[in-house]
Amino acid sequence: MQITRRTFLDSGIWQIGRVDVRDASAEPGDEEVQATNVLVLPVAGVFAKHEGSRSRVVGTPNDAVLIRAERPYRLSYPAGIGDRCLTIRFSDDVASEVGATAHLERAESSAAPLLPAPAMAARNVLWRRFHTGDWDPIEVEELSGWLVEQALPVRGAHDRDAQPSEHRAAIEAVKEAVSADPAHPWTLGELGRAASVSPYHLSRMFRRALGTSIYRYVVRARLAMALELLVESEHELTAVGLASGFSSHSHFAARFRAFFGVTPSAFRRAAARGAAEDLRRIVTATAN
Repeated sequence: MQITRRTFLDSGIWQIGRVDVRDASAEPGDEEVQATNVLVLPVAGVFAKHEGSRSRVVGTPNDAVLIRAERPYRLSYPAGIGDRCLTIRFSDDVASEVGATAHLERAESSAAPLLPAPAMAARNVLWRRFHTGDWDPIEVEELSGWLVEQALPVRGAHDRDAQPSEHRAAIEAVKEAVSADPAHPWTLGELGRAASVSPYHLSRMFRRALGTSIYRYVVRARLAMALELLVESEHELTAVGLASGFSSHSHFAARFRAFFGVTPSAFRRAAARGAAEDLRRIVTATAN
């Protein structure tokens, strides 16, 4: 397994960096412990965090996963495809200031709620800014605080801690399967077999736990894949849409605009010329 870690900014409040994992194993690795809280924001790929023998939380570009300070865990990489993640490290004192303490107390058995569209957009553009070197420390500090606020609040009715452990396991299995191959033409039957649950019950428990349907989650996963291709590649928009699993350019463009509030071409232009904070402001304004 090849792991590359890099820290871009250590302000004393936030420590922001990136982790690239390649040639990864689907088997859980050695036990690890972090000295501080780590919010992991996957940009591509999929990983799973294991705490104990039964607790497993899957991290995808639709999610944020919290690794709590001083809590032992192990990581695995389903399908062996590895992942690329933005990481934000912070102390319990900082968590208290942003109002995330309640979530920290229950983080060992759940992942953060699905990321809102503006947070997904800002995450990818911030990743790109670090790659090009075009970023300002104060902008990154403010944006990191905002991303933590977006990723960690407890969402009452959709809190997975309220779900039986077997339901959580089935939900994580669906996330793992979809994120390993977002462009695949998934059916409820396939995902039910992956989760060892009947398609009907799977659909009900998924919606209850995450507040969205499996179909909408699959679309989210495809949009997250398209988001990465728009920022990281020069592929034509039609090719981006088809590679991400959409049936046509018009279908891709309509779904992208409905979710992010801007067209794929407008997003690519903003990502190329503007700061992450500027793009976040654009997407937030159109989403309201």
